[in-house]
Amino acid sequence: MHSIEEFYNFYQENFTNSNADLYQELNKHRKKAFKFLTIGALGILLIILTWVFISIYELDFDHLSGFLLTLIIFGNILVVIGIFISLSIGGSAANEFKAIFKDRVIRRIIEYIDPSLRYYPKNFIGRSAFQIANFFPSNLIDKYDGDDLVEGVIGKTKIKFSELRVQEERKSDKKTYYVDIFKGLFIVVDFNKNFQGRTYVMPDNNDKTYSKFLFFGEKQRTAFGELVKLENPEFEKICAVFSTDQIEARYILSTSLMDRIVRFRQRIGREAFFCFANSQIYIAIPFKMNLFEPKITQKTIEFQLLKNYYEILLDTIGIVDELNLNTRIWTKE
Repeated sequence: MHSIEEFYNFYQENFTNSNADLYQELNKHRKKAFKFLTIGALGILLIILTWVFISIYELDFDHLSGFLLTLIIFGNILVVIGIFISLSIGGSAANEFKAIFKDRVIRRIIEYIDPSLRYYPKNFIGRSAFQIANFFPSNLIDKYDGDDLVEGVIGKTKIKFSELRVQEERKSDKKTYYVDIFKGLFIVVDFNKNFQGRTYVMPDNNDKTYSKFLFFGEKQRTAFGELVKLENPEFEKICAVFSTDQIEARYILSTSLMDRIVRFRQRIGREAFFCFANSQIYIAIPFKMNLFEPKITQKTIEFQLLKNYYEILLDTIGIVDELNLNTRIWTKE
């Protein structure tokens, strides 16, 4: 993999003075989106302030002059029309800005990391793969969406990952709404050992992140199999292992792999949930933010911003080397 210094040279060659046209095109759409979305937001604020003023001063429409009443009604109608037009233009410009950024910036970074990788900004990992991992009961999943699919082969190992947003529908007396049960990066990697059962490696804690992600209480965790005790103190400080097959779990989780999972968790600096099933690893890493979405409030091709994207991609793709998945031992090729 390339160093940060090498990536900086790549950045200088591709995203600074040599690519002024790209910067100008992105900036044009970014500024347009920011301007019209701001106008729309100000219009909404104006409507709210108008009705707050009417409420505070208890204006009685029956006693207002015909001219003033007409002015208030038509003024509000014109502002609403203006809001709709502004948000429509601003939203369209924002979508164009994001599409160009992903196609001409994120795609170039991915190709720089490994030219064999393919990037599909509007696609995502299918629901069936997510359900194979079975981190959640299927009946909880009411909305399933995502974007930024990357797939390819690193050495001998197939890998694909995308952002996902998985939601559950909930109802109150007045409305139906959706809550996130998972939002983040979902990774599917070919494993270098054959196995038949199902083994989970979960964060070993009882905080809100853990319970929210799993939606299970202490007694229900056996849905993932039996608890597996392993002789690796550092690993067991941060991970809990459940499996449908105790012997197979130990076959999968060699001492070196446990050490590598610990290092991977330390390197990414956040929780990671592993499922070993169908001779593949399914990895879910929760994120609150959208990972590859540029913001219209930021300059788009600053080095630090692109470095952040690069490091997220590098950490994700680097899992193949981090977990030593290209080493083919026993029978799997």
